[in-house]
Amino acid sequence: MTLILSASDFLYVNAGVVLTAPDAATGSARLHADINSAAKGYNSGSLPSSSYCREYSQDSAPTPSRPIFTSVSGSVEGGAYTGSFGNNAISARAWVRKNDPGPGFAIFLKNDSQIGSSATNFKGYGVAYPSNQTHLQIIARQGPSGQENKGPEFEVATDEWHRIRLDYIPIGSMKDVLNFYTASAGGTNTETWELVDTMTILSTDNWYVTSSTPGINIGYMMGSGLTLTRLAWIDDFDVYVTPAG
Repeated sequence: MTLILSASDFLYVNAGVVLTAPDAATGSARLHADINSAAKGYNSGSLPSSSYCREYSQDSAPTPSRPIFTSVSGSVEGGAYTGSFGNNAISARAWVRKNDPGPGFAIFLKNDSQIGSSATNFKGYGVAYPSNQTHLQIIARQGPSGQENKGPEFEVATDEWHRIRLDYIPIGSMKDVLNFYTASAGGTNTETWELVDTMTILSTDNWYVTSSTPGINIGYMMGSGLTLTRLAWIDDFDVYVTPAG
């Protein structure tokens, strides 16, 4: 099953409070032509050509200043993308870009909290593009310091679009496997994927998240570092779900 999302398919949460779009904290539609996306690597691939992406700036920074969690709403497909993941394998994919190292954000799977202090502070599994950094990396996190595991740092160019993918594969109740990819060529749904990193998480690890944890969700988050000129963008966030054999 493939799910390609629009803004209305998401639930926006800041510091545990659900936001109602349109709201500054939920970001805003931005014309690709205005930010020179075609020259910066964006390719809509097999999708109908899209004129807009979603932009986040200082105007998006909420009070209190905490990350904005954007997760797939429980109203989509009867709640198939929230709550227990069961034995399903899940792949989340998105185009991401920031024009300065400052902003931080992440895509996540199996997240069981929507309160955090930074773009690496989710509780679950994700690929982070941290604040004041120019790398991407897998992060598995289930609590404070000492309950997280970070993969190697994968350096990427600033102010370019990057197509990223995180696959989650459960192996019964023994362990989870995370595979992080970037696209070396092609557009949305026509990518040539390159495996960047793999992380195996045992059920005995402090950063393991059980599939039956209530309220776990899929989505992305915007953290600190945004200003009126330090911007972040995301587009073509889609989710693939298949039963794990």
